[in-house]
Amino acid sequence: MKLCAQKAVEEARERNLQLPEERNGRIVTLTNTDGKKYGGMTNKPVKEFKEFVEIASRADAKVLEIGAAYGTPYLMETFKKEHMGHYTACELVGDQLRILATRIEELDPSKLSNLTLIEGPFPHKEVIDHLQEGGYDAVLAS
Repeated sequence: MKLCAQKAVEEARERNLQLPEERNGRIVTLTNTDGKKYGGMTNKPVKEFKEFVEIASRADAKVLEIGAAYGTPYLMETFKKEHMGHYTACELVGDQLRILATRIEELDPSKLSNLTLIEGPFPHKEVIDHLQEGGYDAVLAS
């Protein structure tokens, strides 16, 4: 399901959703509606993904991140850049996307329009439709 980034921010604030604390170098992910936890997220960038951030930082870029959690270091680094393209973030757990949207809004509210949030399992219809329309310049799956 596609989420409106601005509405995701409003829902996160109404429900007081917060980024969990980091423990042992990882941030534990939230429990999904199926009752499962799907691991954790690191806040430490990996140098091998530098090229992904470079591509995502181009004004005409369209990138996809599968498993975006609360906003991986690559996503957050991209949104800190002066220029950037369009970033599609996919995640199983919708509340993590709501927290992600809040983080982007706090960083730079004008960049929410550069963000598409897709909740649910991959591949999702919106992603497949975009792939058929011309695709992405880069894809990151974590």
